[in-house]
Amino acid sequence: MADSWLPTLVTPTAEAGFERAAKLSPRRRESHPAIE
Repeated sequence: MADSWLPTLVTPTAEAGFERAAKLSPRRRESHPAIE
């Protein structure tokens, strides 16, 4: 799904989205260790 564009859209806005995703789904954070 959206995972395909995550690595390419590492922007301040995207990072904010990752922070929210990390809170909602900690597992998602672990699956993308490069995105922190």
